[in-house]
Amino acid sequence: MKRLRSNTNWPWKTPALRAVASVVSGAMILAVALAGVAFSPATTAYAAPPAQTPEPPGEFRQLALEYALLREQHALEGLALRIDFANEVADKTQNWIDLLQGQGKDTAALEAALAKYEAGIDAAQASWDTADSILSNPAGFDAEGHVTDVDQARETLRQGADALRKTNRLLVDAGIAFRRAVKDFRWANAGST
Repeated sequence: MKRLRSNTNWPWKTPALRAVASVVSGAMILAVALAGVAFSPATTAYAAPPAQTPEPPGEFRQLALEYALLREQHALEGLALRIDFANEVADKTQNWIDLLQGQGKDTAALEAALAKYEAGIDAAQASWDTADSILSNPAGFDAEGHVTDVDQARETLRQGADALRKTNRLLVDAGIAFRRAVKDFRWANAGST
């Protein structure tokens, strides 16, 4: 492949035109810089100092509390269903233990795990009863669930949420320990259960 040779006779290759081109490009850069200075503000702009977050209007705050009460009451209903299901699991497990004992199997570990599980369910039921007493007739709310006293409503919601979290934690912990014990029992008695 033949290489193209540069033609040295082209006009922009002359030193005089190169000098003109550099002066013109320098003048353009200077013009842009001066335009930036000319059109910039005369004083320095400072950010506004951080202001406190304004309180939402009273009506909005009351609606938020009312919806929070509804959410907690729905969570209370969901936990009641979970406690009922846990009791059903305990009953079915007791039937399974009775069946295994009828077959002459050693179910002492399973019975101990079931006793702990039922104790966890009872503790969760007691915590649920506390949450129910708080949320069934909530202080700071009227019979329709509308806010009557904002501070009292907040305290009611905080207490209800604490009781709901405790109930959930008790159910979860009891269920995890029980499933682990059943798994260990099945593993120890593999093929015979």
